[in-house]
Amino acid sequence: MVPDNRGDICGFAKSASFDQGSRHGVFKFDRYRTEVMDFYQKASKDFLLKNAQLEGSNDCALDMGIIGLSPDVARALLNWQIRQSARG
Repeated sequence: MVPDNRGDICGFAKSASFDQGSRHGVFKFDRYRTEVMDFYQKASKDFLLKNAQLEGSNDCALDMGIIGLSPDVARALLNWQIRQSARG
């Protein structure tokens, strides 16, 4: 079931060490892990510990590189691509 308050673009993350997060992208969640507050790319382990630690754990939220799009966003992207292709 999709939550009513889900946005048009949804990113997926997994719990990971700060060492692994320092080499990738990391989401910063609110304390309830329901909303993304920021995103850090290849930030230091110390920075992630201070700014992106998952509440109640010693990990961060590693960006998995997978996204989900709402039907409206998917349609808009397809329409944009069609217009770009028509331009030649």
